Amino acid sequence: MPDEFDCTESPEGSGQWMGTCHVPGALSMANSGPNSGGSQFYLVDKDSTPSHLNGKHTVFGMATDDSTYLGSSVGGIELIDMLSEYPTDDGDKPLTPPYIHSIDIDGDIARMHLIMP
Repeated sequence: MPDEFDCTESPEGSGQWMGTCHVPGALSMANSGPNSGGSQFYLVDKDSTPSHLNGKHTVFGMATDDSTYLGSSVGGIELIDMLSEYPTDDGDKPLTPPYIHSIDIDGDIARMHLIMP
């Protein structure tokens, strides 16, 4: 299964990137190795400088401010930042992991509803 990412460094090699690249709020997929088809998903928080991921992992969505979780007024990058601050164990796994309750898809918009214990 070929990798699909369209973020490439500019021809001048100046550290400038073109295409759909990693920025705060990005929803991305890490692969298990080139052309493997294995993956896990991640969100980029606002304090990240993720340019080292460009050209290696696929960005296929962005958090928007109108995305909230089950009755909360928190959404978008604010919610991603809350997730990034969850306490973790020595293996960097959340002690009480949040999980996806449901996802609603309407055209090219998907709304993810999370349970955050």
